[in-house]
Amino acid sequence: MPPKKLLLVCTLLFVLIDLPLISLVGASSEMWSRTYGGAGEDVAYSLVETSDGGYSIAGATNGNVLLVKTDEQGNLEWNHTYGGGRAYSLVKTSDGGYALTGDTSPHILGSPRDVWLVKIDAYGNME
Repeated sequence: MPPKKLLLVCTLLFVLIDLPLISLVGASSEMWSRTYGGAGEDVAYSLVETSDGGYSIAGATNGNVLLVKTDEQGNLEWNHTYGGGRAYSLVKTSDGGYALTGDTSPHILGSPRDVWLVKIDAYGNME
């Protein structure tokens, strides 16, 4: 396998195995790595840096939307799940909260998915 394809495959496998977060601090060689999630399938689709230097990660866990908040060292501050579906995009809002968008899980096998949009406060509570 060509090196570029191998790197892409390894990167995708690494991302899909759990919710990893790796950070390089400035231009130094200081680095840390954390994983979040449980026994089920946990996937991250979007990440934003928060105003306190931490990170918020949006994705899915066991068929539900997942939102994770960490501090600047990647330590878990809180996590919340919402309804059934996946969050593909996450943005910070002017009030310190978040807006998430994605799709819903079908309630009946074969039914169509719907677009999902939710406003979250700074602590992960659905507004």
